[in-house]
Amino acid sequence: MDEDFKNLMKLVNKIREIASQYQFEVECDNVIKNVYLLRKFWKPKKIKLLLLAESHVWTTEEESKVKVIIENTMLGDDYPKHYSRFVYCLGYGENSLLNNEIQNNNGTPQFWKLFYGLFKDLSVQNNRNNINVLKSHVRNNQVRIQNKIKLLSKMKEKGGWLLDASPIALYRNNERACNDLYREVLHLSMDCYINRIIEREQPLNILVIGRSVFDILESKIKGSTLERITSWIYQPQAKLSREAHNKNFKKLYKIASNIING
Repeated sequence: MDEDFKNLMKLVNKIREIASQYQFEVECDNVIKNVYLLRKFWKPKKIKLLLLAESHVWTTEEESKVKVIIENTMLGDDYPKHYSRFVYCLGYGENSLLNNEIQNNNGTPQFWKLFYGLFKDLSVQNNRNNINVLKSHVRNNQVRIQNKIKLLSKMKEKGGWLLDASPIALYRNNERACNDLYREVLHLSMDCYINRIIEREQPLNILVIGRSVFDILESKIKGSTLERITSWIYQPQAKLSREAHNKNFKKLYKIASNIING
């Protein structure tokens, strides 16, 4: 495995020690590895817009053994075949692609909406009515999945990439890690892993997804070289008014238009 993965696992092992003090269980290494491989698969050659989100969703060891069965020449043979509750996993939210059906496999349609919003202004009603990667808009599984692949491929080509502030799932059974652990994980991850990637890749813009993530990392951003390239928007699933969501999507599209759509 490459140097990034070795550094990631050192970080995860540190987090395990800290999490045990809070009686918070960290996922098995196979889940961490699969999320890493999925992220690596969709990583652009040149990262222009880094989307810094919170974390993937808790995935059990049994779930991680389920295979994603997909035939698509756009993906090739290198696409990671194990399931995880992570938006880059095409089987997350799509049981038709799995060799064993997973219960409550709802996926994260909010993040698919966010990805789609990089290229279409979703504050515009007509664009909101034509999001071709959502089940509510496209019922045909094959067509929808092909649209998802095309969208992720476009993100990769244009330089958009999703990275999580935490390498471990911070929510389990809809319960978030306690505030102290949550904060400690994000700070440690920023210091030991995220900053290394940012320094090496030199993205043109860092867009933090989520106010709580931004608030915690703000002390590390303010006064640093990151300050001039870092913005934030609310998480797409945040409980906001229609007007606030529209402002959020307009801001997303404006930033993406300047960075990856130009």
